[in-house]
Amino acid sequence: MVEMPTRTKVESWKSDHLASAADAWTRQVHTVEDIYGRAQQAVAEPTWHGSAADSAHDRMFSDIVRVRTAMEMLRKAASIAKNGADLLAGLKRSAVEAISNAERQFFSVSDNLRVTDRIPKVLVGPLLLVRDLARAALEADIRGKALSLAAADEQIASQLKPIATSLREFKTDQPGGGDPTHDGKGPTIIGPAGPLTPERDDADLYVTIPGTGIMISGDGRNGYPTLNGKKNPLIVPDGYRPLPTGAAAGPDGTQYAGYSILKYHAKDKNGREVFATPDTTIVNLADPSKPIGTLKGISQASFAYDEKNDRMIIIGNTSDDPTNRTRKIWFAPVDKNNPNGWVNSVDANHPYGDLGALPGNRETQIVPMKGGGFMVVGADNVDDKHPTPASAVTVSAAEELKNPGLNATPLIPRENWPSNPDPRFPAPPYGPTVTGTTYDPVTGQEVVQMRVSAWKAGPPDYNPYTYTTSVSVQH
Repeated sequence: MVEMPTRTKVESWKSDHLASAADAWTRQVHTVEDIYGRAQQAVAEPTWHGSAADSAHDRMFSDIVRVRTAMEMLRKAASIAKNGADLLAGLKRSAVEAISNAERQFFSVSDNLRVTDRIPKVLVGPLLLVRDLARAALEADIRGKALSLAAADEQIASQLKPIATSLREFKTDQPGGGDPTHDGKGPTIIGPAGPLTPERDDADLYVTIPGTGIMISGDGRNGYPTLNGKKNPLIVPDGYRPLPTGAAAGPDGTQYAGYSILKYHAKDKNGREVFATPDTTIVNLADPSKPIGTLKGISQASFAYDEKNDRMIIIGNTSDDPTNRTRKIWFAPVDKNNPNGWVNSVDANHPYGDLGALPGNRETQIVPMKGGGFMVVGADNVDDKHPTPASAVTVSAAEELKNPGLNATPLIPRENWPSNPDPRFPAPPYGPTVTGTTYDPVTGQEVVQMRVSAWKAGPPDYNPYTYTTSVSVQH
């Protein structure tokens, strides 16, 4: 069943990756056909005879038959992708125009695509009825076009998936087979991540929900944390501020954010400034000014919706003690009649298990991948015993996160850390957050775009920067 997308999702919907994939697959067809054409000519030229010649010709004929079959599938995939890109672009334009049309008529359109009247309720009788009928018609038009966009995207993916499966199993030396670079055990990170590209210097973190463009900052260089460029509206006690721990889309596209509500300059018992709290406050971003609940006893929580099992997956530490580097995993069922209820149903004392492959005492994010499965990125304070600032793991199912054989991939090697004016103080990256992914269903590769932060030694005393990078995952 296709879920209704949010306004944010509709307005940020991308289809250019399909057009790029179509171009790449078409080029690949031409390249392979040229190579096999030259190979066929080379085999035909020698004047030798006998079993060796017969074997060469038989093998070439067999390979060409298989390759032509694969190339036809690739042509079909390119056609689906090209037509799909055009279709999605048109459906997006139609949905966005429907939203703009409602706003031009003095209606408001919320993120869940509900339409409300901006004109004060001073109209009576027939005029009030006309406005209400117009509101209902506009809402139905917007939601219908948004649902058509989501349904088309899902249909394109379903058309490409069987082709992708067949192509990934293609080998010339035997039927079936598989990709020799992939062991078939689930998504595998092809790491490390690429070099860091400077992005911003006004704050750190900028936590987001992949593909939405949402920006939830940490401490600003010269001010309070922000939500989408404005002062974060979450109501907190005087002298405190909200520092984001994670953000995710829940059921029906509901958007959540998690925060540590921290007092400025708070210190632990050893006099060190702290940047996390024992609990995580959860906010539904449809009303970002007030919390919907608290994950009690779970520090620096990140979370993701597991659509297949209709549950939220939560990753976090069981205390804000920086020496506690053991992350744990919780599952919380989602009740469609009470979609925010998962927040207060989690018992910190009864986790599913430990995320032993990814220890750390800083930020994490868990995200569902378009090619299937989940990725968890996590940061750790760097010292002589723990030289890796950010790592990641991927799994086919969330239950695999506690497997003892799971191995993390370091994301950012030392040579790619941001340069620091003072070489005595390294600038290790922290706060990894996934900003989006691009999945190629034919090759099975998913490029994961990320943002990381770094703090450079002064002046000023607080000197935050963010950077972008990416890493590939083979499904």
